[in-house]
Amino acid sequence: MLFTKDPRRFRNLEECWDSSNLKEDEFEEFSVYIVHDRACDRVCPNRAQASLPRNLTLKPSQNQVNNGLGVWSLDHIPRGTRFGPLVGEVFSREPYSRKETDRISLWKVFKNNNVYQFLDNSDVTRSNWMHYTNFAYTAAQQNLIACQIDFNIYFYTTKAHPPQHGAHGVVL
Repeated sequence: MLFTKDPRRFRNLEECWDSSNLKEDEFEEFSVYIVHDRACDRVCPNRAQASLPRNLTLKPSQNQVNNGLGVWSLDHIPRGTRFGPLVGEVFSREPYSRKETDRISLWKVFKNNNVYQFLDNSDVTRSNWMHYTNFAYTAAQQNLIACQIDFNIYFYTTKAHPPQHGAHGVVL
């Protein structure tokens, strides 16, 4: 059964995937496919690249973050696909950084509506492939949404994504 919480809340599958209507925990409920990181050594020179799932690749992107690289799909990715969790260095307090580019890779994790910890995925030796995911310039380009489930951050596709689609790849 698709709707386990309140089947009357949504009229159809299209409506249930309107991200403006969903709470974070409902993304997990409606996910249709889970993509795991590629297994790799805990310590390696570029864990972010080594953990890239087999159905994804790194290619140049119009976004200049991450040395101009972005994540691109090799296969069709259905809407409702879950990626993650995001991996990085965990801090109990916000780490100090002079560079704004470092702060782009800093994620807040909440507990009871308060910041509980910070997750920094800027270091390729400590992060997973999600380090290379770029931000969309417009709402129309966005095909992922970040959600916190328990103390983990996952990315969910909000649109079906054909292989090698668009000028930006898989973007938040």
